[in-house]
Amino acid sequence: VQIPNYPYVTVFQIPKNEIRKIDFALCEQPMETLEHYYSRQSKKPDLLFNGGFFYGLTTGNTIMTYVDDYEIISREDWALYGFGVKGDCELVATNYSGEYRDFISGYPPLIHNGSAISSVLGTELNYNARRTIIGYNDQNVYSMFVDLPGLKYGAIQDILLSLGVKEAIKLDGGGSTRCL
Repeated sequence: VQIPNYPYVTVFQIPKNEIRKIDFALCEQPMETLEHYYSRQSKKPDLLFNGGFFYGLTTGNTIMTYVDDYEIISREDWALYGFGVKGDCELVATNYSGEYRDFISGYPPLIHNGSAISSVLGTELNYNARRTIIGYNDQNVYSMFVDLPGLKYGAIQDILLSLGVKEAIKLDGGGSTRCL
């Protein structure tokens, strides 16, 4: 999807009826690249991007709640809101409950029930930056990548709402904003 006035924003709009599987997979820790992860997969993903927030490159430990194939990689009480995977291809915006095969929390949540979440505006994290966002509505799943010069949350929320996104969270950004 092309976003007018934002040539540095890339949005992938994937119709839900074309999704075969959504998988939040953990790369080899602490520093496997997306290219290496992709090359070792026998069944190649159609879209691959970095998602979790990490303490640092030396450990690869995430600071968010993250579940991969029902294995709890990290559980943080302050970071329980995110997206779970129901079945093979349905994203569900929820608080972590242990019932989803895969789960990733995101901070901040940007869109909930089709409305911008205003509590994220004006926080210490609201500055122009590279960003990675995932969201969905009834028909599509969206992956949004913001490159330099970056965007603030309000502009991101406006773009998401213009696309009809009902639920969206921010994933890891900055230098981690990459897709393959």
